[in-house]
Amino acid sequence: MEQISNERYLSNVKPILMKVFNDSIFYFSENVIYPFCDSIEVSMFLYSHGDKSYDTQAFWNILRDVILELGDTFVYTVCTLDENSDITIIKPNDDCQIGHSSYHAIFSPSGTWGLLSYFLGGSQSFINSIRQRFPIIDEQFSDFLINWKDKDYGTDDSWLPELLLRIYGKEKAKELLEEAREMCVYFNLSDE
Repeated sequence: MEQISNERYLSNVKPILMKVFNDSIFYFSENVIYPFCDSIEVSMFLYSHGDKSYDTQAFWNILRDVILELGDTFVYTVCTLDENSDITIIKPNDDCQIGHSSYHAIFSPSGTWGLLSYFLGGSQSFINSIRQRFPIIDEQFSDFLINWKDKDYGTDDSWLPELLLRIYGKEKAKELLEEAREMCVYFNLSDE
């Protein structure tokens, strides 16, 4: 991992970061629902708890392979709390060493994909490559709902419809909202 100077970050890295993510990623807020800019075609929900967690070495190695297939040999990582940034070299056949946390935005040097917290976004072909190699990833949202119900989180769930719509599209979002209602996780019955 190579630390990036503040000058280099501001002139080279931050413009690429802002091509992938919207600026709400820098402000801890309950109003941040979706971190990606419109340039990101497709996204998916990631959940690191439950039976089908993405946070395994197998997933990270799949991500490494897809990154390398795109022609990227490194990724940028930016801490959204203090904007410290670094470069991680991606090597074929080595276990992927991308560090991940809720406050670190990880993205390509070309600005074509990014990962932050519970979200992975990129081109349709990028996301399809991940889905084909790690098919349980599409079950992440169900695991999230199960864990949310088990933990009995008493929180505002008004963000759920917009998030699902952005990630899954209208039909799948309706289906997932209904699943959440049946599990007694989501209660707002007025949403379409």
